[in-house]
Amino acid sequence: MPALIWYRRDLRTEDHPALANAAAHAAAQNSEVWALHTPGSFPDISKLQQAAHHNALAQLHQALGEGTLQTLDGEPATVVLDYVKALKELLENSAGATTAGVADGEPWLTVHATEDYTPIGKHEQAELAEELPKLGAKLILTGSNYLVAPGSIRTDSGGNYKVYTPYSNRWFEHPWPAPMDTKIENHRVHATVGRTITAQVPNLGLPPKGGEISAPLHQLTDQEKQILSDVLGSQAKTAETRNGVPRKNRAEALKTKGDNYQYQLAPIEETTITRDGKTLWTTQVGQEYAKARLEDFINQGLADYATARDHLAEDGTSRLSIQLTYGTIHPRTIIRTIETHPENQNVPDKDRWTYAKELAWREFYADYLDARPETGWENVNPKFENFEWDYNEETYEAWKTGQTGYPVVDAAMHQLNETGWMHNRARMIVASFLTKDLHLPWQWGAQYFLANLVDEDYASNQHGWQWCAGTGTDASPYFRIFNPYTQSERYDETGKYLAKWVPALAEAKDKLGPKPTKKALKGLHQANPQPAGYPAPIINHKEEREDALARYEAIK
Repeated sequence: MPALIWYRRDLRTEDHPALANAAAHAAAQNSEVWALHTPGSFPDISKLQQAAHHNALAQLHQALGEGTLQTLDGEPATVVLDYVKALKELLENSAGATTAGVADGEPWLTVHATEDYTPIGKHEQAELAEELPKLGAKLILTGSNYLVAPGSIRTDSGGNYKVYTPYSNRWFEHPWPAPMDTKIENHRVHATVGRTITAQVPNLGLPPKGGEISAPLHQLTDQEKQILSDVLGSQAKTAETRNGVPRKNRAEALKTKGDNYQYQLAPIEETTITRDGKTLWTTQVGQEYAKARLEDFINQGLADYATARDHLAEDGTSRLSIQLTYGTIHPRTIIRTIETHPENQNVPDKDRWTYAKELAWREFYADYLDARPETGWENVNPKFENFEWDYNEETYEAWKTGQTGYPVVDAAMHQLNETGWMHNRARMIVASFLTKDLHLPWQWGAQYFLANLVDEDYASNQHGWQWCAGTGTDASPYFRIFNPYTQSERYDETGKYLAKWVPALAEAKDKLGPKPTKKALKGLHQANPQPAGYPAPIINHKEEREDALARYEAIK
């Protein structure tokens, strides 16, 4: 009987343990692998996020082959259950009894997925683990999108780490498997499986340590497409959820029935979005784009990563966070490629080390969220439940639209709104400004980032915001308040970042000079009139800093 590979945020064919396990189960039954993707849906997803996801799917479709990857929108667990019912009906009507040749107590279908550690992902998995056996099917989770799966690293007392540094010390020492050899050729999955998968499928006939397996991917016929469309079209989907991103109103959303399923295959053509006549790299998402970007980064950016990553106007970061968000490349593939690349010998240890620590931060936040899922929206530090936030919609709107009158803050928000991405240093600057200058709750900023960042990662986003707000793990102390002028002078020395993202400031170049200093930026703010088309500052940084410190003292 067949196996189903259930894609979520693991949109690749290479180094994919769940795909290998699906192929192993299909091979053991002399059957095929079917492929399903559940993107989820939510009304506030941005156009740029849609394009990035669409393009990742297009490249996955190309890799799997024509007519293989099916997509169904809606609440993912419900979608999978409805699809399994439809598939069972299809097989019984076209190929005889579904359970033919399956031993008593064995599932007629195995559903394979990469384990998801977000609150919604775990909810989906728990629901399917309970409901699929009622349909004669079984959920099998294999691998994760991390080098070290959340929950794997524990303190000496058995708990989770609450601080990054001791976690990262253990993380660097923790063993992790080599990338798994999975590939698609002529609509067949080929994989080299190890002892874990071999033990799960004892009738593979492989040695105990594993070996080579192969299984065909199912290509749907026109008749099968019509049958599935008819069956699923008669069912109502559950609307308003989004894979991997829990919302406060999710409980109500799950009760709401929306339109019928729109059955479709994954897109073939990519979506192109341009700015100034150039395709936005933020929408170039897919496993081929990921490999190309990694190669460019190793050849041109890694050797200076430790210092270049902080310069706002430079291409000093790996820009692989977007690919990691959609799972178009696995982090262990990144690390192994760096280790074995010919250019690696020319890269200083500090640069490799600094980059690896960025991956460790990503995994620390995922580990912490796994242990304390409520901290996705709630303060890690309970003292901040009594903190005095302002909840001012007008200043929030100015922040969102890049109209605060503080050049580096506005430039960063324009970069986000126009491209779906923001430099990491800029993220810290705007987060500090929102929470410590405008005194707005970090959740407001986190929600806006989730709805607009193409590389939104739930655990990293929420806990990164808490770090900046002073409410979270390893939190930046509340008295550490970023000065927007100082940050701009230090990390945008020539003003290129400001000029690129705030055109009005490009016209004020004569006032700022070739190297806009803190003094020059302050002078620009005090100018009367302000540069044409640029707003006056909405707050006084010095005064708001003192106010923030007073509010912090009140809850110490």
